[in-house]
Amino acid sequence: MRTGRHGHATDRDASASREPTVGAAPALDALRAQLGDAVLEARIAEARKREEVLARLLSAIAAGMNLEEAAQHLGSPVSASTLRRWLGRWRALGVAGLVDQQAGPPRRTAQVTPAGTRAQLSLGGIPDQTSRERRSLRRTGRRGAPPSPLIKWSGSKAAIAARLVSLAPAAFGHYHEPFVGGGALFFALRPGRAFLGDRNAELVNLYQVVRDSPEALIRALSAHENTRERYLAVRGIHPEVLPPIERAARTLFLNRTCFNGLYRVNRHGLFNVPYGSQAHTSFFQPTVVRTAHRTLRGADISCEDFEACAKRAGGGDFIYLDPPYAAGLRRAKSFKYQADGFDDADQRRVADLFRLLDRRGCFVMASNADCALTRELYRGYDIEAMTVPRRIGGAEKSRGRAAEIVVRNYGGRRGTLPGI
Repeated sequence: MRTGRHGHATDRDASASREPTVGAAPALDALRAQLGDAVLEARIAEARKREEVLARLLSAIAAGMNLEEAAQHLGSPVSASTLRRWLGRWRALGVAGLVDQQAGPPRRTAQVTPAGTRAQLSLGGIPDQTSRERRSLRRTGRRGAPPSPLIKWSGSKAAIAARLVSLAPAAFGHYHEPFVGGGALFFALRPGRAFLGDRNAELVNLYQVVRDSPEALIRALSAHENTRERYLAVRGIHPEVLPPIERAARTLFLNRTCFNGLYRVNRHGLFNVPYGSQAHTSFFQPTVVRTAHRTLRGADISCEDFEACAKRAGGGDFIYLDPPYAAGLRRAKSFKYQADGFDDADQRRVADLFRLLDRRGCFVMASNADCALTRELYRGYDIEAMTVPRRIGGAEKSRGRAAEIVVRNYGGRRGTLPGI
């Protein structure tokens, strides 16, 4: 099991290290049929020894080492990249992910002595997976097309979600998105365990209600109608006087019927976007709400500053940072997500968090505007430039495409060890 910063096991990883997830059991049953009970049990015993080594590895990472330094500290003959692969499979599938999946007799093992303790480790590791298998690790067995976006959101990655998925690590532990916004990558990946955050209290409340009370939200939405009078009346209600379900219905109704799906607040933090004057726009979409509910069931959702994700992210986790973009791409007055704004000092805090998570052995990916500031902040990491269609704000014919970058700490090869 994983240890915390003072060497104590965390509840999150204690449970993950005990039982295989749904989808692991059929693979073990197939292996049992090939090898027989005795050989499979021997491999499971070896997997538990691998688990002990990973616990020590994570303890060293929690003490401030990166993955390569931690592997050297253990004195393991197993390469850091193999340990990284074990870690990803263990966080996704528990002990079952550490079982040698190759047919035939058990491989020879070698003795290692990490921190004075002897353990058996296979030198062979786990064979590479096909793309389909890697997707199943990320999505924990979910199939079908990604759900439709729950909300319109300025800066949404819906148009490039497939591209971002292709840039995500092949396998990872928990998923973290502290600037969740429209959540396009989250909904495309559909991770089994996720930690989502945002400073926007209305957005967070909406996601929490969709996760916990989708049918009640649908009933509350049915009371609205897409007219200017209704829109202005609902916009004029202060959200904090409403109970969570009605508050979420207000957010979703305004988002779907306002001008171009903008989210903008005044200096008091109150929504002030005009009516969209599109009678054909449908805000009542029960199927979209129910589909989003199924994806959000395994998510912790918090209204908090983005740096709080550092308290939860551990080695092998995947963190996607998509902050309000640096000056130079968007006009600040047109895209104001919160009353206190998001300035260059905040951009530097995001870059500092990126480096902290990199040192911890996490997979980290960030999106931002392609400008001098972001190029400076992420110098030394893998930076990929791309152009993204602008879908919200202004006249449709003048939106054009925006120059953006995607920054990763694990390079161009999917699954490369971070932190080195």
